[in-house]
Amino acid sequence: MRRLCCAAMIAAVGGMGAFPSVASTFIRYGIPELVRGADRGAYAGRVLELRSSWNTERTMIWTEVTVQATENLAGGGGAGRTLVFRVPGGRVGDQWIEMEGAPRFEPGADVVVFATSWPDGSLMVHGYFLGLSSIRLGADGRLVLAGGAADGMTLDDLRRAVRALGAAR
Repeated sequence: MRRLCCAAMIAAVGGMGAFPSVASTFIRYGIPELVRGADRGAYAGRVLELRSSWNTERTMIWTEVTVQATENLAGGGGAGRTLVFRVPGGRVGDQWIEMEGAPRFEPGADVVVFATSWPDGSLMVHGYFLGLSSIRLGADGRLVLAGGAADGMTLDDLRRAVRALGAAR
């Protein structure tokens, strides 16, 4: 009996390798890396809409996220600009796909987002979840960032950092 249990355990553990496993690894970006890689800008804005759909092969759901920019954190133009980000994952009908590490937007949320491009030129969030922060009102009345690499910073501190790092490029 003991031999049978050991053999069954070895077979079970050995058989685990027969199932595919999927994992994601993300490089930890700080604000300097986000600013350097956000070649399409860093913006504060409000999430207006999320629209999910299948790709043409029906192998992946993508979500288009519309953000109304209220500020280009690097200075200059950008306020009032409508930005549409393409994010992996989403829900279509009763089917959904979630990608670990993908940024998660909520309609109506005020956010800071670092923008770069997918190979086809559409906007993506640089650094995935690290490049997106929600803007909240802090206890002291200042705007504070939650989530992403800027978690815990005030919006004013992030704005200063983005402008200083952008000037150093």
